[in-house]
Amino acid sequence: ADSRMEPLRWIKAQVGQTLRLIPVDDSDFLRAEDKYTTVAWRGDHGEAAEAVVRVPLKELAARLDSAQFAQVHRSVIVNLHRVSQVTRSLNETAEVHLAGRPEVLPVSRSFVHLFRQM
Repeated sequence: ADSRMEPLRWIKAQVGQTLRLIPVDDSDFLRAEDKYTTVAWRGDHGEAAEAVVRVPLKELAARLDSAQFAQVHRSVIVNLHRVSQVTRSLNETAEVHLAGRPEVLPVSRSFVHLFRQM
């Protein structure tokens, strides 16, 4: 990524008729859906929310702060501040559990090394 570019602070997402500005810090994970990206975040009352952004994951990935966000799968980026646990599997893959969310996200073989230090 271009070092002159500021890390992304807000993600603009369409929720029904409303354009939401989601603070990147509030996001739990981002998941690629074709050309779009689903952003999962905490709403105003801490409730789990999701919205679709018309930007490919790859484009968002390039602008996220790598100290806080990690790509764990070709279609998934997680906010490391929201990770509650990582379960290692036998076949060199793993699963990420996020605080207060039911989703379990896959960590593919090529990204497992990110959690070796944990």
